[in-house]
Amino acid sequence: MKDRMVFLERNCADPMLANAVLSAPAFLSGLTEGELAFVRSKLEQRVLPPEVVEAKVEVAKALREVEVGWERAKARIASGGDTTFISPIHHRLRPGRA
Repeated sequence: MKDRMVFLERNCADPMLANAVLSAPAFLSGLTEGELAFVRSKLEQRVLPPEVVEAKVEVAKALREVEVGWERAKARIASGGDTTFISPIHHRLRPGRA
């Protein structure tokens, strides 16, 4: 597996290789989902403007935060805990608050 990752690291920005790997069904390439994500990431870094790559990273982080928050909310509701929530933003914007 390490040899495969070394090969991908060196060659995945090659448009022909990336196209072949990404357009074929995953089982044909023999790559794991993580390895395919690596190839996509490297290809995006090569072809997309840096600000688009940066925005995609920020969106992915925000999505993970939302998913974690959603799971916490579901657990809190399921446990019968306090479901009152005041957004930190709402709290800061209320009159009389700094």
